[in-house]
Amino acid sequence: GNVYRMPFEDASVEAIFSIAVWHLISDSETAAHELSRVLKPGGHFLIVTADPLHPVWKKSHDHVILRSETELSAVWTKHGL
Repeated sequence: GNVYRMPFEDASVEAIFSIAVWHLISDSETAAHELSRVLKPGGHFLIVTADPLHPVWKKSHDHVILRSETELSAVWTKHGL
């Protein structure tokens, strides 16, 4: 699927999980908005992503977008996740 335009109706999904993807998403605002749109009230949301403090991620990775826990928490909270 496409996290920027998910093929689900509003509030139609009970749980969302993403493993090893979030650090590849360039537009976290749109992605968080879409997750919030399709997630049912009281639904569950789990994301596993790269830890920017881990030594392996300190190397140069062109396609990896590292965000701190604070940055991720802020965007998810803003969108009710």
